[in-house]
Amino acid sequence: RMSEEVQQGEADRVARKRFAFQRANKDVMKDPDQLAAYAAVYANMSTLGCVYPAEVMRRIEMMSADVDEQADAQEMRSLVLASRGRAHAAKQRQDNEDTNERQTGNGRHVLSELRENLLMSHREASGIEMLNWATRRLNLPWNMADHEGETRLYIARILVLSHRFVHSNNVQAIAVNAVVDAFLEGGTVTIDGAVALFKGRRPQFTFIDSMTRNLNKAAKNAKLTSMKVTKAIMESVFDDVNLPFTMVPKHTQGWEQLVELRSAELLLASKTLKKGECVKAKMEAAVDEMCEELSARLTSAPIRLENTQAGIKLC
Repeated sequence: RMSEEVQQGEADRVARKRFAFQRANKDVMKDPDQLAAYAAVYANMSTLGCVYPAEVMRRIEMMSADVDEQADAQEMRSLVLASRGRAHAAKQRQDNEDTNERQTGNGRHVLSELRENLLMSHREASGIEMLNWATRRLNLPWNMADHEGETRLYIARILVLSHRFVHSNNVQAIAVNAVVDAFLEGGTVTIDGAVALFKGRRPQFTFIDSMTRNLNKAAKNAKLTSMKVTKAIMESVFDDVNLPFTMVPKHTQGWEQLVELRSAELLLASKTLKKGECVKAKMEAAVDEMCEELSARLTSAPIRLENTQAGIKLC
């Protein structure tokens, strides 16, 4: 009995911290789901010592500067009772409702919970590890399926991504990374039937929007403007935003080669090298020159991607 009381006291302490954080930031962050997620992160950091991505922790520190945990006792009691009621209701749902009922009747809430759990996952984990961890906690299945050449990813039977991958070898990892990024960075999630919308955008845009967000982050990297950009520098810049960067040579005709700079599915730049340019040293110099030109493109204009039958390309 004593153990249960201690556990309940700890749960009440966490609830107080979440409430205080939400009350202090209710006028700053208008999205209630996002505010609840950040409040959970704050409570975990301050009570359990959890560690999150540096960007998240910096924001939590800024938002917690005015948190007053000495809230009115009646408000605290109401919050704790409500928290216990939600926990009990969640347990009943898990015991008594099947996956389809949760998906169709409460899809937005389920996906909001998923975002919160992704925020709490380990910052060094891969996208697949993060999604597996978060969905297991919520008892939500996820799966991928092929539909007329398009890869589709579902969570609790809700479609969250649909894309025709043409050039990618590890489609699962790339698709899951885009979905995780969409939940963490893609804005408010809404449900239209059995389809998830991120900021009103349908699953056909989940992958492209994720690539666009990460390219915009890469474009702000100081390495692109503070030094001569080589292939090695560009690889480092893309790695910083968890995107692959590769040089792909393709034989065309005679001694000519088409050199492509790619981030998996995305064509970033291409150039045809003549016979005399295909030797190793000259090809490396040509690739470095392409990287310098790509750097100028990324940092000088808005990022715009075009989806074609041949794949996605940077415009």
